[in-house]
This record gives sequence, structure tokens and C-alpha cells, in this order.
Amino acid sequence: ERQVSVVVDPGQGAMALRAAHQAYSLSGRGVAVALLGSTGRVGTALTKQLKQQAKRLRGEVDLKVVAAGDKRGLALDETGRGLQLQRLEEEVKGADGMDLDKVAAHLLADGNPHRIVIDCTDSDKVADRYAEWLASGIHVITSSTLVGGGPLERYEECLAAAKIGCSQLRMGPSVGAGTGLLKHLSDMLWHGADITKVEAVLSGSLSFVFET
Repeated sequence: ERQVSVVVDPGQGAMALRAAHQAYSLSGRGVAVALLGSTGRVGTALTKQLKQQAKRLRGEVDLKVVAAGDKRGLALDETGRGLQLQRLEEEVKGADGMDLDKVAAHLLADGNPHRIVIDCTDSDKVADRYAEWLASGIHVITSSTLVGGGPLERYEECLAAAKIGCSQLRMGPSVGAGTGLLKHLSDMLWHGADITKVEAVLSGSLSFVFET
């Protein structure tokens, strides 16, 4: 029998306890999520899907939303169990103003091994934080075109930061009239295919990309 003693700062006791429980359960399925733009059209649709799929997800991942917000405020989970999806809009409405500094701090303080920011906003201020989050090991999933279709320097900075933090940047804007065209094209290129011609433009997003 072995015993392990660990000394931690009193202010980090709760986080250390959650981390220990996570480790002893031998589970790598824990996922802590910060959902930004949670009350907008995309964020509301995502929240609805999470509620509908909650039972199935529990069998695959231990997912909890630990932070949610929009430009009006940022709600943070202080219980360790995650925010209640059924009351997410109420939680955000009753929260203080949006503080992006708290997003990463709250995610990194959580004991879960996987941390994700899901950005459903169209905010340059949020997009400017991607590189910082990625470099600290936080994955970023976004429906915004601001990084993929914005300044090249910011896009390259995000890619470099993802390598530093061993994190992933996943962009899923509704390009190709909602067909998920970007992912299919990316997969084709990754597997060695050469794309020589595009026969049709199906969306305003692609029109913007090709015209600029």
C-alpha cells in the first residue's frame, strides 16, 4: 500500500481535491467548457443541443459548462459541478460584466484534463484572445470567421500558439450553405489531395474569401 501526501496553497484546496478525484477515477473524459455568446442565436442553439444530448454524452464524456457569457455578463461555476444548462440564460443575465481575463483563469483552475472555449460570438476582442488561450493548453472551437478570414498575422499566431500549448483550433462557420465544406476540404488536403478548381460558390462567406 502506498500513500501520497501533497501540500497545496489553501486557496487551491478545492481545485486540488477535484484533480485528485479525477485522477483516482482514472478518467480522461472530463471536459470543462467556457461558452461565449451563450445567449445569441448560435449559442442558444448549441445549448439546446447539449441539453437534448445530455444523457448520451454522459456515457462518453464528463462535460460541464464552467463559464458562460455574452457582452452583458459572464457567469462562473463555483460549485465544481458546472452551470445548469436549463438556467444558463438566467445565470448570464444576473452576472457581472464580461471579463475575458477570467475565462482562462477559471478554466485552468478546474481539475478536468480537457478545457475548451466555444466561441459563438462575432467579437474581435474574443478572437484576439485565441492565441493566449491556445498557448495555455485550452482548445478553441469557433463559429466566427474573424480568425480564419481576418488578418493573416492573427491566424498564424493562433497556429503557432496551438503548437506551443498542444491544443487545437477548430473553426466551423456556416460556409457552403451549412454543408460543412471547410472541414471536408481541410480533410482532403490533409490526406494529400490537390484542390484545383471550385465549381460553385454557395455562401456569402466564401464570396468574401474569394473576393479578398
